[in-house]
Amino acid sequence: MELRAVNGNTLWELVQLRVKPEQEAFVASNTESILEAYAAEKDGGTALPFGLYEQGEPVGFCMLGYDTLDEDDPAIAKGNYCLWRFMVDETREGQGLGKRALAMILFHIDTLPRGPASCCWVSYVPENAAAKRLYAAFGFTESEETCDGETVALRPILPRVCLQDGELTLRSAGEEDVPLLHKWWNDGAVMAHAGFPNGLGQTMEQTREDVAWAALKRRLFLIEYAATPIGEMGYSLRDGAAEIGIKICESTFQNRGLGPRCLKLLCDYLFYTHAPQAEKITLNTNLNNRRAQHVYEKFGFARQGVCRSVFQDQLGVLQDAVEYTLAKDAYGSMQGQRVMGADADEL
Repeated sequence: MELRAVNGNTLWELVQLRVKPEQEAFVASNTESILEAYAAEKDGGTALPFGLYEQGEPVGFCMLGYDTLDEDDPAIAKGNYCLWRFMVDETREGQGLGKRALAMILFHIDTLPRGPASCCWVSYVPENAAAKRLYAAFGFTESEETCDGETVALRPILPRVCLQDGELTLRSAGEEDVPLLHKWWNDGAVMAHAGFPNGLGQTMEQTREDVAWAALKRRLFLIEYAATPIGEMGYSLRDGAAEIGIKICESTFQNRGLGPRCLKLLCDYLFYTHAPQAEKITLNTNLNNRRAQHVYEKFGFARQGVCRSVFQDQLGVLQDAVEYTLAKDAYGSMQGQRVMGADADEL
């Protein structure tokens, strides 16, 4: 799924797209939307119309707005982004494209293409139960405001996370990082321990979509050293348990002691800063990755056991994985001991 700006090459195929007849009361035609975009820009406003494309084929349309466009706009419109229009063609409904398209739209909004903002808002008729469910699934919450009789729902634009230790930085991944992540993920040498000795073999569009899903919740980080991207870290969090992953992708920065420093930055964040805070952190690694096991155990992760034949790699070989856990209280005790040890060394 990708967004393409409306231009002379895409205009005519996009105006041919239609919603189902029973939905026509809920959304304007693409022709009307594009005309409104032209008028808004002529009047000094901001309108960003895009075609939604799946494998090169037009499947939908969206239009973004920025700041107040009309005197009837809700107060929240000031200095924020609006998902002004959004539709999927009637021939492509029921295929899960709506969720995938919305993820890509919000990923683009997170780049703040026309200026700073704290949230994105959308409006829909109260009777449109499908729209309400879709937006709620992406973190939109209904407000007390209305727009032309429609319900207004808001989604905060999460601030990007930046964690630092000297020249080492963990920062939230964004749209600008897609080409580099695409290169790493398709590199068999980088992905071998994850079970992909030939790389993922995916397209740039697939990589962009994968990054979008992780980046929307700020759960994917680029690792940088002296402003040079060298790897990635990510996590998922559920019921107080965070599962993390780490890869130093640039070989010249491997075996330089950066892994433990990255782990400390992320553990500190998840245990003490993240809302909600994690109560334990888990990870796993390939049984053949002896160096990773040494790093995790030295850092303080407790080995839980070996899962045999847990996955099959690209070459058809069954692989074993080692499971690790680190509890928040145990981590706090270790950090206290390290601080006391450092103080004693200074005496």
